[in-house]
Amino acid sequence: MKKIKHLICILFALCLGFTARAALSANQPVWWADAESLAVRDGYRLISSRALRALYQHSADFLVVDVRPDYEYKAGHLPGAVQIEFDPGDKYRLEDRKKARFEKVLGPEKNRLIIIYCRNYN
Repeated sequence: MKKIKHLICILFALCLGFTARAALSANQPVWWADAESLAVRDGYRLISSRALRALYQHSADFLVVDVRPDYEYKAGHLPGAVQIEFDPGDKYRLEDRKKARFEKVLGPEKNRLIIIYCRNYN
C-alpha cells in the first residue's frame, strides 16, 4: 500500500506539478531531470515515448493506466489503456471505492510493469 501512495504522489507531481517549457535537449523537456529524480527517489522511473513504443512492439506483459478525466480518455487513449481518473484530492488519500478499483486493475501480478500516464505537455 505504501508503494501505491508513492505512485500517486509521483503521478501528481508529473501530471499537475510541471508545466511545458522549452526542451533541454532534442529528446527531453526541461522538467524531465527533476521529475526523474523524484521518481527514482520513490522507487519509480520515467520512460520516454520512444521507450513506450518499444514496449508496445516487443512486450505483452505490461499494464497501461490512463489517469485523465473520462472525457479526455474517450477522446483518445493509448491502446489497451485502462482509465482510472485521479484528481488533486487523491494525492494524499484515495477514497475506498477508487482504491478498490485501482487494486483490482493492478491485479495480483506484482512484477508486471505498470505505465501510468496523464496529459502530455510537450
